[in-house]
Amino acid sequence: MPVKDQPHGLLWIILFLIFMEISMAIGYLTSFAILAAALKWRAGWSTMQIRKLIFESEVPSHWLKPE
Repeated sequence: MPVKDQPHGLLWIILFLIFMEISMAIGYLTSFAILAAALKWRAGWSTMQIRKLIFESEVPSHWLKPE
């Protein structure tokens, strides 16, 4: 029987989709935190470099291919 025909089926679908969105956001934030920690302590990057990379997508110039 389809979920929409179950008692409170629509409520369960809505709650499930909200839970999935929250889980996805937590996953993104966790992955960015792990990336920032790795760049800070393993690569020795400054906080400003990490902020530019993650929030502004500004990669270091030595990563770019010369034209």
